Amino acid sequence: MQTSTRMALLVLAMLGLSSAAITAPGVKVVYPDWFKQTFFDLQDDLQQARQSGKQGLAVFFSEKSCSYCKAMVERTLSEPDIKQGINKNYDVVGLDVFSDLELVGPKGASHWVKDFAIQEKAQFTPTMIFYGQDGEALLRLVGYQPPARMRFVLDYLEGEHYRRVSLRDYIKQAQADVSVPAAASVLDLR
Repeated sequence: MQTSTRMALLVLAMLGLSSAAITAPGVKVVYPDWFKQTFFDLQDDLQQARQSGKQGLAVFFSEKSCSYCKAMVERTLSEPDIKQGINKNYDVVGLDVFSDLELVGPKGASHWVKDFAIQEKAQFTPTMIFYGQDGEALLRLVGYQPPARMRFVLDYLEGEHYRRVSLRDYIKQAQADVSVPAAASVLDLR
């Protein structure tokens, strides 16, 4: 077999393996009904959040067949206190990182959703970015966040601790103050 044919087969095999790793058959992420319905104008969504007296806008970047996105929606964001804490301070919009739809970002620039996701460093799903009233990103969470960690995140944002300390240091100090076991941050997908 020629080298170029082998290389072509290797590339095709790798593409097949990588797409299988990205999608999970039978998984479908459904955003909760409390997520804001958007017309893909995040600047307008942010303005509406400000007018409602909220700290800003949260964008949940996902992919329709991402099992960790589904777990975060169903296990973390469905917790009543987390839902209430987010809704108190942020409007939440869900975006699919592979979408070809056009949107206006929080600062008014036009993008394709997939290009906006790359610009915002949300290539991995789930990623949740909290934007302040000025459209600046306050915090970027990459990956599944268990409920215990998300509660720390909400306290961190509400208290504006991001102005003084990293999230990592804040959680470390908060866990030391309340003696939270390290195992509380482990995800069991059984």
